[in-house]
Amino acid sequence: MILSGLVSILFGIVMFARPGTGALVTLALIAAFALVTGITEVVFAVGGKWLIEHDLKRAFAPAKQPKPQPSN
Repeated sequence: MILSGLVSILFGIVMFARPGTGALVTLALIAAFALVTGITEVVFAVGGKWLIEHDLKRAFAPAKQPKPQPSN
């Protein structure tokens, strides 16, 4: 939390001192967020589809019958 506050203060100083640089930093942050979000969504979509298919196969597969225990 302290680090976040310090980064925010530093960003505010940069925005006042050099507005153009601050705008580029903001643009870079938005682009990085969009890139990470997009990659994450694709990975979860593909992985989620596989997970659902795997679980459905397992759910509807015939149950394995337990082997009878030999009695003494």
